[in-house]
Amino acid sequence: QLMARLDNLPGVQSATFARIPLISHYMWNTDILLPGETVKNSGQHSANRQLVRENYFSTMEIPLLSGRAFNARDIAEAPRVAIVNQTFAQKFFPNDNVLGKRVTDPDAKQEVEIVGVVDDIRHAGLRKDALPAAYAPNSQVVRSSLTVSIRTNGPVPDLVARARDAVWSVDARLPITGMRWLDEELARALHRVALEVYRGYCQALGLDFSRLIVVGE
Repeated sequence: QLMARLDNLPGVQSATFARIPLISHYMWNTDILLPGETVKNSGQHSANRQLVRENYFSTMEIPLLSGRAFNARDIAEAPRVAIVNQTFAQKFFPNDNVLGKRVTDPDAKQEVEIVGVVDDIRHAGLRKDALPAAYAPNSQVVRSSLTVSIRTNGPVPDLVARARDAVWSVDARLPITGMRWLDEELARALHRVALEVYRGYCQALGLDFSRLIVVGE
């Protein structure tokens, strides 16, 4: 009901959600068992988990490299499926086609079929390499906390207020921990990268970074 309201807000192209937001510097990590492995003989593989709405990749413009995206058939009663990123496929199945392979979550004791591969994105930071990641459809794994993302067709006046009203029209008790534009979050991330580079430059010159002040617009 909430997503239908957000989808139909004026100027909104699509709305989606995920367990972990982009550029969050936070990941949800889990162990996995590759085909043929058991808990006793596991190679201790791990991957970042992500929980998403079926339209997540199209809304966030994350390219689907092979296989399929999630769809309405991926319901709770259907066989469990996952979409992995390119790093996952290259690391765990370097000489094989990852599509159709089944991996196991040892905690949930459930086998999951890989149905698609998407391009890498860097949740942990712009200067850090992408880590293996596995995405699951929200219809098959329920979580209480999600981050909503909205793509618009252009500038939309009062979008933040309209989105907030849409959330509270469903349930006024739903907590909203914050709302921000992705380009602002990207600017902050780029600023952090610039500071890291500047700090390294100062250290190379033997300067005390903590005593320097940069003044500018």
